[in-house]
Formats: sequence, C-alpha cells, structure tokens
Amino acid sequence: NRSAYLQEELRFGKGTGASLGGRIDGNSARGTKISPRAAVFKELGQSGVKLRAAYGRGFRVPTIFELHGKYGNPDLVPEWADSYEAGIDYRTRGGEAVFSGTYFYQNKHNQISYQGTNRTTNVDAFSRGVEGAATWWFHPSVGAAISYTYTNSWDKHNQREILGVPSQRGMFSLMVAPVSGFEGQLSWRVESDQLDYAPTDWSPAKRSGYGVVDIHARHTISKPASEWKEVALFGKVQNLLNRDYEERKG
Repeated sequence: NRSAYLQEELRFGKGTGASLGGRIDGNSARGTKISPRAAVFKELGQSGVKLRAAYGRGFRVPTIFELHGKYGNPDLVPEWADSYEAGIDYRTRGGEAVFSGTYFYQNKHNQISYQGTNRTTNVDAFSRGVEGAATWWFHPSVGAAISYTYTNSWDKHNQREILGVPSQRGMFSLMVAPVSGFEGQLSWRVESDQLDYAPTDWSPAKRSGYGVVDIHARHTISKPASEWKEVALFGKVQNLLNRDYEERKG
C-alpha cells in the first residue's frame, strides 16, 4: 500500500483563508483511490467571530480480521465517505472564553459493519447532527469546559439507526492550574442509549447509555537537566466512582 499527500495553505487577505489538499492511496488489491479535502474560514474583523466550512473524503480498505476473521467476509469492498461541516467560533477579547458550534453531515458508502448475522457486510448510511463546545477560564487558575453532540444516523440498507452510534453524548470538565507547571481535570462523560448487538443476539437492541467520572493530573518540571527540555509526571483514573458501564469496541 502506497500513499501520497499534498496540501496548500492560501490567504486572501487578513482574516480569510483556505486549505486545499488531497491524498492518493494505491492499494495492491483495491486499486487507486483519491481523497480530496478543502476548508475555508473568514474572521469577522475584531469581533472575535470566525466562520468556517470544510469538505473531505475518507477511504478505508477492509482489515484482515474483517475479511477472514470469525465473522469476516472475503467479499467486502472498501468503504468511503464524503464529509461536510460548517461552523462558527467566538473568542472573547481577553481569550478567557471560547465558544463553538458545528453542523456536520457524512454520506457513507459501503460502510463496513457487523450486522449480527455472524458476518460483516457493506452498507450505505448517513449521519448528520450538531455539536457545541465552550471553555471558560473564569479565574486564572480555575476553568470549565462543556461539549455536546447530537447525531441522527441512518442505515439505508437495513432501514434503522447505524449500529453503535449514540444519538447524544456530552462531557463537562472542571479544570484547575493552581501553580505553575501543575494542571488537573475532573470530567463527567455521558452517552445515550445506542442500537447494537450483544454477542449472542440475532437482532439488535438498545444498549444502555452511561455516565462516568474521570480524573487527570499532570506536573511539568522545566529543564531538570541541561540536556532535557522538560520532564512531565502524569496520572489518570477512569471511572473514578467505579460505575458499571459498557463501551462499544471497534
């Protein structure tokens, strides 16, 4: 498998620009595929508002496991998808707060998906939705961040939701940086119910959503020795409250 990638950054005056690029993949078994990408943005003067839009195409060949594994299918073909998004960002003059909103649409062709019939197949599908995020440092050493995504997905072949895609997910984080070189974060992650197969199911059912708490800390020591730039000590605990939940694998 051989690949080549090219990207060009363009500027059309202050606060306006574009990025154009593409990737060529040459696969010995699947031939040559071209994946173009383009993005544009426009800053609205000194208001702190930026408008943006992007388009891209992705391409993936089946893995050996998907072709020849326990539930594999040697007749699988590569999947590819066209993705579109448009959004708006706002940053306050002092930079202590950032807000963003995005609409996205993804048209998926021959998506490789396990369908619960003890075999992996190709299906056509789409997903669309909105996502929002905000970060606010309301004190030099204390901040908060919140994000939310709503997704409407549809499997055109089976006339149902795409398996393993929750309609809603979000996260709220409290961030602290009490002294130079130390930062910590406490996060609450939530995810709604989603359609999926259990290992012994022959038809899909709703897998319960969940909410878990994670904690992360990092301490950076600047130039502990002349030949080192820095040393960082970090730690993370996932599911701090030891809640029972299940995440989809793959």
